[in-house]
Amino acid sequence: MSHPSTQLLATLLLLLLLLSVPTAEAHANAAPPDFLRFRLEYEIPLPGDIIGAQFQGCADERCSEITYALTYGRCGAEGCIEAGSSVPMIVDRLDCSLSACTANFRDEMYQLRGQYERLVIHFSDRVRVSQPFDGTWAERRLVVVREEALEMSNEPGVMVVGSLLLFLPAAFLTLLVELLVGYLYLRRFPEIPKKMLLWLLPLHLVTLPMIWFFFPSLRLLPNPSATLLAPAAFSLTLIVGAALLSLSGGYIGERSFMLLFGLGLLSAPFIAWGYATLAAPSEIHGVPAALTTPLSELFAVLFEAWFLRVVNREFLSRNHALRLSLLANAASYALGLLLNYGWLNS
Repeated sequence: MSHPSTQLLATLLLLLLLLSVPTAEAHANAAPPDFLRFRLEYEIPLPGDIIGAQFQGCADERCSEITYALTYGRCGAEGCIEAGSSVPMIVDRLDCSLSACTANFRDEMYQLRGQYERLVIHFSDRVRVSQPFDGTWAERRLVVVREEALEMSNEPGVMVVGSLLLFLPAAFLTLLVELLVGYLYLRRFPEIPKKMLLWLLPLHLVTLPMIWFFFPSLRLLPNPSATLLAPAAFSLTLIVGAALLSLSGGYIGERSFMLLFGLGLLSAPFIAWGYATLAAPSEIHGVPAALTTPLSELFAVLFEAWFLRVVNREFLSRNHALRLSLLANAASYALGLLLNYGWLNS
């Protein structure tokens, strides 16, 4: 007879296999892959927040007539099409941050697209407009923010390798910061062996891919590389969690947490997954970035605290595990904010 822990792991793997089948079908039945991503680079100091933006269709190469406008936020200055005009205004299909803008199209919108399009971004200081560009350009485009306007150029396709190359140094820095914070915390409690911090090494193989790829893939208009890499991060988390319970002989508290946690992860694709959900494959759903970011950090704190508690429960209390995880993740998150702010202003 097989061991119960082996049965648990086999069950989770079977659930992942079953989950992958309708996920592929949902993407196949979703809106066409008219996905445009604009990466923003700044040749000037950061010009404040983005108040609004529009992705406009043009009737000719001079953009003398606007045929439609995808709208984000409140773009109400010169260059923007205001609500109430005869131009079709489409909301919830354009999303912008200080680092990128993303546009996505429904089936019926495909008919609206002409040969030329342009991007308009309303920053805090002024509105900047790109030159009209051919709508048949690459799906990824670089937008250089200058003093007076936006300059557009092509970029390669989905850069999974590039995303991984950015991920690796970030993972290394995060691990260093959390090891340092953990060491400083444990210095106050000599009864807790400091060698337990070595568990942070395998632990980060789970939490960082989830933060970088799985949670961002739940957004309304995710980065394509996040959508491609999210299933791997998702699967790794469940497998490691199940294996950890098997190896540690976790008692009922840990088993209950993993059960609820696993059910939560398995339900996520039914709520929001890239362009469509398993529950509604023909529509576009998503979770705002204002929610996915705190949710990803909450996941990291709780999962790391649970992990450390399970493997060190002889000498690490729940309170110690939670405080250690909270302090370490807060430090790494603060470092990430500082590095991101410095990159945007470089």
